[in-house]
Amino acid sequence: MPNGGPSYPAFLVNTRPAAKLLTLGCDPHVCYAVTALEFLTGDISDVTTSPPLTFRLDTAADVSMIPGAWLDGQQQLGPFFTVLEGTVHLGTAGGEVPCLMAIGGRFRFLGFAAEYPIEVAVVPTLGRPYGLLSLRDIVRHFDIRSVPPLAATHVGRVELRPKSEPGPGEVEESAPSARSRP
Repeated sequence: MPNGGPSYPAFLVNTRPAAKLLTLGCDPHVCYAVTALEFLTGDISDVTTSPPLTFRLDTAADVSMIPGAWLDGQQQLGPFFTVLEGTVHLGTAGGEVPCLMAIGGRFRFLGFAAEYPIEVAVVPTLGRPYGLLSLRDIVRHFDIRSVPPLAATHVGRVELRPKSEPGPGEVEESAPSARSRP
């Protein structure tokens, strides 16, 4: 990224104390990874971008998920997806949830030009002020590296290097999975 910012999209890894763990005599620190995404619609000559939205990495979600209110609420994501008819039940850490699938979406990490395809589950009962980015959508497009190696009590970054970009000593074998826009 220009201007001395990070070179690759990333999740910031934050910690917070969990009082229940402390009362049991356990290490009270729990971690969560958070980032900001934008959704895009239109073609190269007329792109509309959503406001930046907060997403947490969720390794237990079958697919990425957004609260149902984001389609027609303040976030206005309806125009960025095609919502399919029919309810499906998909898995989360808390069990299965009924949802609608929204397809044909494109996203990018805030501050980066490369965009990636995405399908999301629209979950009326998500009840969070953030979306859930599934591991499925990360491993499709990125190699994951921690920067620096993370300790339970430290804030760090989980860096995402596009799969189309070979790492040291690697040879590029596949076509790019992202489109860059100027």
